Amino acid sequence: AFLRRGAALLGDDVIALESQPGGIFALPSVASVHLRPGEQARLSAVDRSTLGEYRQVAGKTRYVCSHSCETLPFGALFLLERSAEGPAISPLNPVDPIALLACTFNLSVQTPERLTRQLDLISELAATGRIFTVRVLPGDDADSLAAAIDERLQASAR
Repeated sequence: AFLRRGAALLGDDVIALESQPGGIFALPSVASVHLRPGEQARLSAVDRSTLGEYRQVAGKTRYVCSHSCETLPFGALFLLERSAEGPAISPLNPVDPIALLACTFNLSVQTPERLTRQLDLISELAATGRIFTVRVLPGDDADSLAAAIDERLQASAR
């Protein structure tokens, strides 16, 4: 939905964050998008064409995007949560470090140094005040979620 709004692709479902001088930065991931069958069927041919080149890979529809982006400063983190009421966006306050740790590939942490870097980054993320939960109804589509998130980002920027 954000791509169709003109945004560049940072990543489909996994984004690496890194603490650097000047703050936290998001590093781009694979420049392709996977659509669930329901979302694929809902989009028009014109909407799908804005996502990039269509490919069928291992039985999944993937769009390889030509408009991916470079490393960007961290803006905000939105944690999706299935709910009976939604979409509603609220700041995660206080931030539960366990919730942030659960969003990571912590199985790849194999050294004490890497664990220390990961925990330091989680602490730095928590201190930003830009972590939100987004309650999602089972029938919510990507457009309504993107509009709600975009509205929240615009309000935060004021």
